Amino acid sequence: MIEYINGRCNQWADWCARRKVGGLGYPRECCYTRLEARGGNGNASLIDEAAWEIHQAVGDLPPVLQTAIMVFYLGSGTVDQKARDCLCARRTLFDRIQMAHVRIMDWLNTEAASLPHARPIAKSTCIVRTECV
Repeated sequence: MIEYINGRCNQWADWCARRKVGGLGYPRECCYTRLEARGGNGNASLIDEAAWEIHQAVGDLPPVLQTAIMVFYLGSGTVDQKARDCLCARRTLFDRIQMAHVRIMDWLNTEAASLPHARPIAKSTCIVRTECV
C-alpha cells in the first residue's frame, strides 16, 4: 500500500461522506433553518481539489479496481467483509488496492505533468518601480 495515496484516498472518503450527508448525518437544511439569516458560505458545497483529483483518478480505474477502492474506502465493516463484498479473498483485495494505488499515482503524475508550468518573466518585461517625489 502506498502511504501517500492511502492518505489521499482517506481524505477522499471523508469528502465523499460529507458530500452525501452533510458531514454529521443531519440534513443540510430543514424548514426552520431556511428562515434564518446566513453568513459565510451558507449551504455552499464543500470543494476540495485534492479529493476531486482522487475522485477523477478512481473514475478512470478499471471496474475491478474501482470496485475495490470504493468498497475499501467508502464501505463499512471489517476487511474480511469488504473482501466478501468484492467477491474475493482478503489477500486479493489488498493486491487490488495496491494495483489501484499505483494507477492513481500514475494518474496524478500524468495530470501534474500536463499542467502548464510558470515560466520566469524576461528581465526586459519587468515593471520597474520608480520613486515618486
